[in-house]
Amino acid sequence: MAALFSKAPNTISEGQFAKELLTFVAGLEEARKAFPRTKEEIISISTLERIYDKERAAAEMYRRAEKFLVANYPARYTIEKLRETVSRKLHPERICEGSALLFLNNDMRAISLFRLFVNSFAFRVGQSMGKEAFAAILRERFADQDLVNLYISKGYISWEDINLLLKDVPQGEKIVHIQDRFSRLISFLMNLSRERVQDARTQLLIEDVYKTLKREYIFLDDFPVVLSIFADQNILRDERVGMLSKTQLTERSRMQTRKVEETLVELEHEKDVLQDTLKQLETSQEKLKALDYAKSQFIEVVSHQFRTPLSTIRWTSEMLKDEFGKTIPDRGKGFLENISFKSRFLINILNDIFDVLQLEGGNLQLQRKPAQLWELIADQIEDMKDEAESHKASIVFDKSGDPLKEVLADHQMIRRVLEILIRNAINYGPAESGQVTVKMGIENKEDKNYVWVEIADKGIGIIPEDLPKIFTKFFRAQNAVHKVADGAGLGLYLVRSIIELHGGHVAVYSKPDQGSSFRFYIPIAA
Repeated sequence: MAALFSKAPNTISEGQFAKELLTFVAGLEEARKAFPRTKEEIISISTLERIYDKERAAAEMYRRAEKFLVANYPARYTIEKLRETVSRKLHPERICEGSALLFLNNDMRAISLFRLFVNSFAFRVGQSMGKEAFAAILRERFADQDLVNLYISKGYISWEDINLLLKDVPQGEKIVHIQDRFSRLISFLMNLSRERVQDARTQLLIEDVYKTLKREYIFLDDFPVVLSIFADQNILRDERVGMLSKTQLTERSRMQTRKVEETLVELEHEKDVLQDTLKQLETSQEKLKALDYAKSQFIEVVSHQFRTPLSTIRWTSEMLKDEFGKTIPDRGKGFLENISFKSRFLINILNDIFDVLQLEGGNLQLQRKPAQLWELIADQIEDMKDEAESHKASIVFDKSGDPLKEVLADHQMIRRVLEILIRNAINYGPAESGQVTVKMGIENKEDKNYVWVEIADKGIGIIPEDLPKIFTKFFRAQNAVHKVADGAGLGLYLVRSIIELHGGHVAVYSKPDQGSSFRFYIPIAA
């Protein structure tokens, strides 16, 4: 069987093909006229020191001329005719590297690139291990000893070696045969590199070798064919499009276009479904709004209708206790106290519900007026003394701080906040002799001055898991439910909402079984 390069004349020295190619380009009369500085450019190329720089420059000059001639004289010149002429006159198979690769057939060019890449990669791996150690490992561990021995004898695989390896391989199978052998060698070298420097650095080494060769052979459109010797399709994945032929690229483009068109059809269908769903959602939202409004109206009416008789019941029970308390038996007094307590509890719940409805309906308009908070606090404490005493608790107002500046606030709403926080401190404080402490201060936060009010108790406290939830509507902590079974979980929600309407915020500090401290901040009036 004939060898791959059996018809080639004797090999030539490095750089000789580039020199001959430049001479060929200079002889193309039409191109020479189009590029009058051709002679000077050839002289400049001849002064380049690196062989690969000369080869690349020669190839690029040829391609410039080729492009011009094919575009302007299509009847006389084609890419195939020009390259066939160069191949016949200059015999690129004598060297099979550098600018000569441009004029080889596809199989020979691919084999040339395989050889160049394997030589370069093997050199880099061997360099990191040492020549003797590298050769020893190749002899000991790599199965293809014919290929290894050729490499070890000179440190690279030459074209004569390739010819020797392929001498008994049928002509149509040469490319597949050598690709398979080089692929196994590359896989072995990669694993060897990974053993020493891990996968990431091996990947970087492969990329560096690839990019270096690609720069030297920038004039080859099909350079990425070298990647076909890698079994792993993910190596330099973005470069692999260059391995595809024009037909394959066209087919891939057609398939991608079809996928895009199918996706667009699906998206159009989904858009229609989404629009129908949105219409249904809008209809449902309108119904929900109507139901919510009806619910709010119902609760508002019920709240109003209940609050009046409940206030009457509470008032009557307290009048009975005051007027006839001395003559009523102890058991009867207990009944009256229970009536008073439960009616007060229900009134508080209804007040909370009514305030929530006002807030969420956007009907709560703050009536801001200058206020001295200490006066509002003192009045609220006075109003809640009896409630505190009924729980055997006391309320202490710490006035040791300096006189405070005015704030702009809705007096009624701030007293509502104080009422909720003080009542919580009373209800969840110690069972006997509980003390609720109220104090004030001034604090600058983020270049803004605030008056703060703090209500503290020594009661059951709040577990850390519940702290983020306590201002949520209807939420009640488990230990709070055990302490006071009844409650709607609206108080702290109202506190935060009212204070935020004032431009302030609420903070809480608490530990289980050690008590809680709620502090709200209101901006000082400018």
